[in-house]
Amino acid sequence: MPISSNLRRISPSRVGLRSDSVFHFLDAARTAGIELHGLMIAVDGAVAAEGWWQPYSPCTLHSCYSGTKTFTAAAIGFAVAEGLLRTQDRFLHFFPEQEAPELSEDARLLTVHHLLCMASGQTDEIDLTQTDDPVRTFLRANFTSTPGETFDYNSMASHMLALLLFRLTGQTLPEYLSSRLFDPLGIRAFRWDRTPQGLPMGGWGLHLRTEDYLKMGLLILQHGVWEGRQVLPDGWAELASAFQMDNATPGAAPEWAQGYGYQMWRCQAPVKARLSGSFGQHVLICPALNAVVAIQACTDRKVQLLDLVREKLMPGFTGRPLQNQKEDRELRERFARLTLGEEDRVARSGMEKRLDRIHIVFSPNTNSLFPPSQRDMAFVRNAGLETFDFEFYEESCTLFYREGGVERMLPIGLDGRFRSCELPLPYAPNPVLSLGFWENDDFCFLIRSIEEPHSLSLRLSLKGNEVTLTARDPLKGKNVEITNGRACLRP
Repeated sequence: MPISSNLRRISPSRVGLRSDSVFHFLDAARTAGIELHGLMIAVDGAVAAEGWWQPYSPCTLHSCYSGTKTFTAAAIGFAVAEGLLRTQDRFLHFFPEQEAPELSEDARLLTVHHLLCMASGQTDEIDLTQTDDPVRTFLRANFTSTPGETFDYNSMASHMLALLLFRLTGQTLPEYLSSRLFDPLGIRAFRWDRTPQGLPMGGWGLHLRTEDYLKMGLLILQHGVWEGRQVLPDGWAELASAFQMDNATPGAAPEWAQGYGYQMWRCQAPVKARLSGSFGQHVLICPALNAVVAIQACTDRKVQLLDLVREKLMPGFTGRPLQNQKEDRELRERFARLTLGEEDRVARSGMEKRLDRIHIVFSPNTNSLFPPSQRDMAFVRNAGLETFDFEFYEESCTLFYREGGVERMLPIGLDGRFRSCELPLPYAPNPVLSLGFWENDDFCFLIRSIEEPHSLSLRLSLKGNEVTLTARDPLKGKNVEITNGRACLRP
């Protein structure tokens, strides 16, 4: 699918990338059960390899999760360069209305630097659904250590940076970054989810195409310079990717214990630093190879994924031109065939006539058709599946359901092709794809949040008038019965 791009393309062999190393990585990831959605590899500033697993595509906006934090830090970098603050400034200085006798000494000592390098002294994250004033709640939360003493990964520290920027400029993160960062990089399509208070989140929420995620890594690799122009403030790329805080803890995997910069992870050589988001959203910056690798995925195997990049992919960067045109062609052909394989199953059943006539009422529950791995991050609190009603057609069906007191509708493809719709989250859009098939008189259907690394596979079993609904979230493991109920004929 053609997309607007300002990055050059080049064959892997011309920049010394062995195509077989990419094959080895793809094969190893598949064997490990790691679900890849998008992969791009840039060498010497040009894209040498790229592929997407259908139904994902080059145009798909995909959640960066905590990769968002690096963009938040960049906004602070711009603000520092514009003289709006200094990294050593105390956070409380910018919120004088929060001054109160009961504030702890730790809250008073907290600086912008501490927030940037995850050394706030807070381990527990505040719940944004339970406060009207996140800054007040954060400053009064429990400090388990003095700011600056220990590494405490806390997404609310990142969100405090977003709120600080808004206090200083009156602009949200996307408003502030548009002219300073997104426009120079040619990032025109993005989505940035908001909190219950209505402001974009500082710790996660940014959705980008794979290529635009890659661009941030290239910008940092190139010391903040893009097409000859200094885009990031001079020196910020080096400062943000430098060792700012020791994050080594007992039992931590080596790749997650190399230190932390300003909202970036330090890495083992040849990778210097990376943007990292939950469930496999990574941009790896490799100055020694003059390369950047961007990955969008769905996996809970964060250690294994990065190990496979190091063991299978990195040995293929040779640093010299190669004569591997045949392998390059084979790699392009393989990338063109990539798919998650979900559209391969087509199976109909005479049970459709029965399911089409009944109304299903579930027992009281707190479950949802939003995947469990997505619910907390998306502030889904008011859940509970109540009723199901199906209508079957020639090539599809529609599920009408009630959840948390809200009536929703989900079209489901039965012909091996996804159907699309919007299942809005409390504070964000949520485009989904869905398809279904029959297996042993059970109706199975998949709901995939196409702009997220989340999906939910469901199985509806009907025995007499008793109904059981089981679900599997690939990020949560085995099948789990989420509710049961009774079926009755629709009036």
